[in-house]
Parts: sequence; C-alpha cells; structure tokens
Amino acid sequence: MFGLVGVAGAAGAPFVGRLADKVAPKKIIGVLIVLTLLAYGLFGLSGLSIWSLIAGVIVLDLGVQGTQVSNQTRIYALEPAARSRINTVFMVSTFAGGAAGSTLGSYAWHLWGWSGVCWTGGTFIAAALMVWGSASFKRIEVLPYNPVWKTEFDRIRKPHY
Repeated sequence: MFGLVGVAGAAGAPFVGRLADKVAPKKIIGVLIVLTLLAYGLFGLSGLSIWSLIAGVIVLDLGVQGTQVSNQTRIYALEPAARSRINTVFMVSTFAGGAAGSTLGSYAWHLWGWSGVCWTGGTFIAAALMVWGSASFKRIEVLPYNPVWKTEFDRIRKPHY
C-alpha cells in the first residue's frame, strides 16, 4: 500500500528535473534536503496519525528522488568524457550510503524503536544539510589592508563630546 503512496513522490521527479534546468541544481538540492528532513519530522508524528506517516512517505520520496535527479543534472554538466566514471562513483556512493543507513536504522530500531529510527535518519539528513550549507555559501573574501579604513573606524568609534 505504501508503495503506491510513494508513487506520488516519484511523480514529482520530472518536475524537479525541469526545475533543475531553470534554477541552479545546487540551490534546489538545499530545498530538497530540507523537505527530506521535514519527512523525518512527519515520521516522528506518525504515532499520532496514519496521515502523518503517509505525508512523510510522499515528502521523503519527493526529497530523495529530487535530490537524485538534481545531483545527476550536476554530474552531466561536468566533463562529457568523464560522465560515466563520475556517475559510477555517485551511484556506488548512493548505494553505500543506503546500506549504511539501513544498518544504522536497524540498530536504532533495536535500541530505541521507531523514535530512534526517526532521530537517526533526521540526524543524518541534518548533517547532509550542514555539508550542503558549508559548500554552498561563498567564503568571505579578505580584502588587502587599507589605512583609510582604520582612520574611518577610529573616527566612528571615538565618542564625540
């Protein structure tokens, strides 16, 4: 039954693909990671309502599928001669991450039950959001020293009596 619910999230992947053609995929990925994090919040509420579980499945599928499409859009924009090699590394990393997530999810279930699974998944998605954020924002460029700035700063900082 939930497989059919997941189709709704997968149906959003073509929309994300078209959006990635118009907007920088790097920006879309951040929004999709937040959506995936929201899904784990909905999963945490699923003890209250089956509808929060259904909504979580749809949002999770949309976030994960959309992130996959957006990342592949970025890969295909790279060196054409290296696309297959880069895509291979991407897919192996994706499956390795999925295997690690399944292992940690099972371990969390054993120790803490459903809330532990939700917290574990949410923690890793939050870590992904931090990695995305640290890589997405440009570093502040340090300008060379200008002696005029010092005198302006001193003038502003000194009290006027």
